[in-house]
Amino acid sequence: MHQNINNIHSLRIYVSPENEENANSYRLSLTALLTFEGEKIQEEISNNIDLMLSQLDQFDEIECIQLDNFDTASFVYPEHLVLPLTMTLSEFTFANAYIMREFNFQYLCYEQSF
Repeated sequence: MHQNINNIHSLRIYVSPENEENANSYRLSLTALLTFEGEKIQEEISNNIDLMLSQLDQFDEIECIQLDNFDTASFVYPEHLVLPLTMTLSEFTFANAYIMREFNFQYLCYEQSF
C-alpha cells in the first residue's frame, strides 16, 4: 500500500516568476531529494518525474526547464538552481534550498478510513 513512502525525502520546486500569480507563463523545475532507500531506485524515480514534467509541459503556460526541448537561450539560470531530477540529501545545499522551495506533500500520504 505505502511501499514507496520512504524513498523520497522531499520535492524541491523552482518556479519563475516566483511572485506573480497571473503571469503569462511559468518556468518550472522539480527535483526529488532521495532517502537512502530511494537511491536504490533512483532511475525509476527520475523516469517518473521526467514523464510528469513532460505532461506538465503540454500546458501552454508552463515550460519545464529540465526537458530537452526547453529553449535555454531564453532563460537566465539562478546561481544555485539544480537541474537533476533526483539528488541525494548530501548533495543538496542550503544555497540550493534558498532557490528551490520545498513542496509539502505530507498530507497526501494520509489515508482516509471509514
